[in-house]
Amino acid sequence: MAAETPLAEVASKWIAASHEDRRHLFGRRLFSFARDLHRDLRVPIGLINASWGGKMIEVFMSAEALASDPAFSAVKKRWLRNSAAAGAARRL
Repeated sequence: MAAETPLAEVASKWIAASHEDRRHLFGRRLFSFARDLHRDLRVPIGLINASWGGKMIEVFMSAEALASDPAFSAVKKRWLRNSAAAGAARRL
């Protein structure tokens, strides 16, 4: 279930990623980048899988972020249209 506003804390935990995780959770490029970064910097590297299948990018962007660049205008229009529809559905 999604939160309508950002949360200060979420129920989650850190786990060590394996080579098997790179195929299912992160993809080869991200996993390899983090592995190389860890090797070069000699510090722990955290990868966060924040994917949410079937969701449009505007779900993850604030109205301010959408207004920050003219390139986002089509996304902003869709966000406003979907937000209005969601609000109408809640009132039913």
